[in-house]
Amino acid sequence: MFSNTITIREMMRKSSEIFEKVKQTGQPIVVVNRKEPQVAIIRLEDLKELEQQRMKNSARAALQFAKKMRQLLQDEKLPRDLSQNHDYYLWEAEPQK
Repeated sequence: MFSNTITIREMMRKSSEIFEKVKQTGQPIVVVNRKEPQVAIIRLEDLKELEQQRMKNSARAALQFAKKMRQLLQDEKLPRDLSQNHDYYLWEAEPQK
């Protein structure tokens, strides 16, 4: 499963040592409770990299979605007054004059 694991009790007893080990080695440690992984302790640098990667993936997914929507709607004809009467087209409210 995971190479570096500790129990919650170990974590509570040796937290300073564990944090220092993770900072020095860069190896994450997984905290388990009743043999089930609960959380991982990682370096802040690694967390920043993970967050940046997640943002890149989100942006990539948004671009892919936009491309698909553009392709799907390429033959659609939108009303000329859509920007003024969007509520009417969405909610069937009274159109603005």
